[in-house]
Amino acid sequence: ATFAGVEATPARRIVYLVDGSGSMAASINFVKSELNSSIQRLAEDQHFQIIVFRQPANTNQPATVAFARSDMVNATDTNKSSVSPWLQEILPVGRSDLTIGLTEAMRFQPDIIFVLSRGISRSGVNIEQRNADVLYALDRINPVMLNGQRNARIKTIQFIEDDPTGLMQLIAARHGDGEGSYRLVTRDELRRN
Repeated sequence: ATFAGVEATPARRIVYLVDGSGSMAASINFVKSELNSSIQRLAEDQHFQIIVFRQPANTNQPATVAFARSDMVNATDTNKSSVSPWLQEILPVGRSDLTIGLTEAMRFQPDIIFVLSRGISRSGVNIEQRNADVLYALDRINPVMLNGQRNARIKTIQFIEDDPTGLMQLIAARHGDGEGSYRLVTRDELRRN
């Protein structure tokens, strides 16, 4: 499985975790295009799920929205062709809460999670404490097993500029599988697409 140049092998169960907050407005068309392309390349014996995470201002809206309601779906032509129309309904609003998104993603027992975000910083928050809280929560839901591996490998893709808080890089370093687990997609790359 690949997304925006980030590769994960082997990967039979893939979750695309998409930041759907307002900060993604400038990147959302690129994300939708790359997401659709990535899913089109999946083989039929692979399974996928797309989860959009955000905290809408309207508290009646859910914090996460999933492509398939109950479980992952096989990467059949029918399921893959349903992705593009579903993505068109996704509009970036509100703020993002990565911990909620990661918790929902782990519920599907993936081999790989691609986290796609513009920025997950919070104003008025102690960044070091927030990073520690997110990493602690993530270590609880994706612990190191007896074999020294984690259940899911997490790859992070940052849009437009590096995450100044370092959280996306830290997640990739601790939960990825080495170099290439974090990628920055620059403004120039977005313009070319």
